Amino acid sequence: SDIYALGILLYKLLNNNRLPFLPSYPAPISLSDREQSFARCMRGEKFPTPVNADFKLATIISKATAYRADERYNSPTAPNGTRLPSASKIYALTL
Repeated sequence: SDIYALGILLYKLLNNNRLPFLPSYPAPISLSDREQSFARCMRGEKFPTPVNADFKLATIISKATAYRADERYNSPTAPNGTRLPSASKIYALTL
């Protein structure tokens, strides 16, 4: 879904341009690293916290990228009152 894609984008932006489970920057990324990262994502392992995210932003990213779709934000304004923060609020958290 679009919410998951936004979560992955935020993850990568706040993790030195690295996807979950890849070696930390500046270590090189091998094909084996990519395959293992993909397999772990497909198994539904919880992503590690992005290195440049504080607790609040990491929580937002974690919910947006939950393995099970029913655990993610349903929409930018979810019916249960859980709201995905606006882009300006997310940006402010990165400063």
